[in-house]
Amino acid sequence: IVAAAEVVLESDYSPEFRKSDKNGVVSFLVQPGLYRIRAYRSRARGYINPEERVIKAVSGQDIQISLVFRKQSAATAVTLSGTSRLEDGTATEAFLWAWSEKGGSVQTTAQESGTFEFLITPNDRWHIAGAYERDSIPYRSSEVTIETTGAQLAPIELVLERVGKKLLPRKV
Repeated sequence: IVAAAEVVLESDYSPEFRKSDKNGVVSFLVQPGLYRIRAYRSRARGYINPEERVIKAVSGQDIQISLVFRKQSAATAVTLSGTSRLEDGTATEAFLWAWSEKGGSVQTTAQESGTFEFLITPNDRWHIAGAYERDSIPYRSSEVTIETTGAQLAPIELVLERVGKKLLPRKV
């Protein structure tokens, strides 16, 4: 793990969060059982997050694992592009996020024209969604799921629908 990475250890009960030290090391004390562990950093730092791993903790045993962040330039990646629109069809800027079933995550902002691009890993299943606020009215899209098994991905469209009837509280 690289320095200052966020690390999550999850069981069926609750997640535990840690930040790695300057050498990329993090420790957890756990009860015997099955756990999922993943690490992440902002994509802006130039790395692709490692895949989530499942580990089995046994009483009295130390477990050492390595989660490897890959440089974006060294990793094979595919481009997912698309458009975000309000429910009336108007293209709009929006905050967008995506997460993969192998532990990856990315986020971006769609331009005013609604266009956006993500650089994501292939051979995975990705879930993409977005949100936007205009005039204290919140909007959110449904989640779109895609398989990244080919080199070319068809563009997607995220339709942002109004959430609820109430306005958001005023910003202070």
